[in-house]
Amino acid sequence: MTRTIMLLPAITGAWKYKESGCFVGSIEEMWNVDLQKLQRPDLLDGKNPRSINMVQIGKALNDKKLDPPIKHLFVWNSDVANCTPDSGQVRIGLQRKDLFTVVHDTFWTDSCMYADVVLPADTQLEHTDLHAPYGHYYFSLTQQAIKPLGESKSNQDLFRDLAKHMGYKEKCFKETDESMIKNMIDPKHNPLFKGVTYEKLKKNGWVKGDVDNPRRNYLKKGWPTKDKKIQIYSEDTKKIGLGPYPSYTEEFKKSEIKKKYPIQILSPATHQFIGNSFVPVERLRNMASRPTIEISTDDAKKRKIKDGDLCRVFNDVGETYAHAIIKRFNASRSSLYTKTVQRIAG
Repeated sequence: MTRTIMLLPAITGAWKYKESGCFVGSIEEMWNVDLQKLQRPDLLDGKNPRSINMVQIGKALNDKKLDPPIKHLFVWNSDVANCTPDSGQVRIGLQRKDLFTVVHDTFWTDSCMYADVVLPADTQLEHTDLHAPYGHYYFSLTQQAIKPLGESKSNQDLFRDLAKHMGYKEKCFKETDESMIKNMIDPKHNPLFKGVTYEKLKKNGWVKGDVDNPRRNYLKKGWPTKDKKIQIYSEDTKKIGLGPYPSYTEEFKKSEIKKKYPIQILSPATHQFIGNSFVPVERLRNMASRPTIEISTDDAKKRKIKDGDLCRVFNDVGETYAHAIIKRFNASRSSLYTKTVQRIAG
C-alpha cells in the first residue's frame, strides 16, 4: 500500500512540477553519520551480543525457553510499559521477581512503577545536542540553557558515569558531548556536512546541508535501481514475492480474526504530545481531555453506540476504554484511536 501511494507522483507525472506531491524523507540522509566512531564495535573484541527487537520485548520477558533469560532491563528514551506492542504481556514480564529493572527518565512514567531503580534524566534545556530533521535539510544545534536540575543527568553523562564505575579505561568513555558532535560532522562520510562546522552551528543555531553536493545519492547517479529510474514495474519486488506492480493487499482478508474483530483501529499521534513524550504533563493532559475513539455512523449504529458513550476497545491480547466520537464521513470498519494513552503513575 505504501509503495502504491508513493508512486502516484511518478505515475501521474506530477513529480515534474513544484509542490506536486513527490514524497522525500530526509532523515536517513541527514543522519548518515559514521556510527563506528560513536558506537565503537571494535571494543567488543569479537563478541556478538544478543539482540532482541523491542517490539518482541513482551514475548522475550515471558519466554521460559529463552536461554539465557533476560535478567536486567535498562530503560532510557522510552516508556516500555506503554510504547511496545502487547503491553499487557510487557507489564506481566516487568513484574517478574527475578528481573532487575532500571528506568532513566525525565518524568515518572508507568514504567517507573515496575523499576527497582529510577534515575532522573535531564531535559533538552540542560545539555547540548545536534539535531537532524525529518523533512528538510537544515542541521541545528541546541545549546545548554541551564545546568541539570537536582541529580538529573543526560544520557551521555549517565553512561560516562556507568563506564567509570564499571572500570572501563578507554578514552571514548570520557569523550565530551562537543567532541562527539564534532566527530559526527564528517563531510567525507556524508557530503551534506560539507561547509557545516560546530562553530557555525554554535554561532547561528542552524546550518543548511550542502544539498547541491554532487556526491549525494541520486542527485547525479540516478535512482538506486538497475536502469537508474523509478520502477513502477519492478523485477526486484517480484523476486521477493511482493509482485511486480504496486497493489493493495487487504490485511486479514480471509482470516478468522477479521470475522471476530471486523473493525480495524488506526492509531495516529495526538496534537498535544510527541508520541509518548510529555503525557505526564498535567496541563497537556487537560488539553487532550479524555481518551476518544472515532467511529463511523454505520459501525456505531450496528453496535448501538451513541456519541460520547464509553466504549470497550479490545482484541485477544488486550483492551482499553475510550469515549465514542461518531463521524459521518469515517469509512466503515475503521476507527481512529490516538496512540500512547496511558495511566499516569503516581
